[in-house]
Amino acid sequence: MSFWEWRRRYQPGWARAWRHRGWLRPMIISLLYKKPLNGVELMNEIELVTNGAWRPSPGSLYPIVNELINEGIVFKNQEGKYELTSEGREFAKVTLTAFYYSPDPEYIIERINDFLSFFESLIKEDKKNIKVDKEKLIMLRNKIDNLIRELEF
Repeated sequence: MSFWEWRRRYQPGWARAWRHRGWLRPMIISLLYKKPLNGVELMNEIELVTNGAWRPSPGSLYPIVNELINEGIVFKNQEGKYELTSEGREFAKVTLTAFYYSPDPEYIIERINDFLSFFESLIKEDKKNIKVDKEKLIMLRNKIDNLIRELEF
């Protein structure tokens, strides 16, 4: 049985439902997993996460948020921000890893490169307002150096 056949046969119902909605639905859940956000903040965060490549319209965002509310995954708190319910948090813990992390080393390296490129552009745009702990960057460099040394024969 091929991977695709296995995936079609054993894929949970919610995953099949997401196919026609693309990645916006899991993106909303992942952002709300980090912190409560209102609709405009969600649109801003999605634009930031996609490096400015896309900003969802209210017409694409709010219907999905309303579906998540109806499904008991999200609720609107007293401050008018959307937040994950306890069931939504559990749902996110179980499902988000499958959507955003691949065990493929090339995929991981590409994502690291994407993040570094985005970080470089942030620094070029406004070096004064980017507060960076130089020691953390050095720690990351050392980890990468150690990984490279382990790959050497």
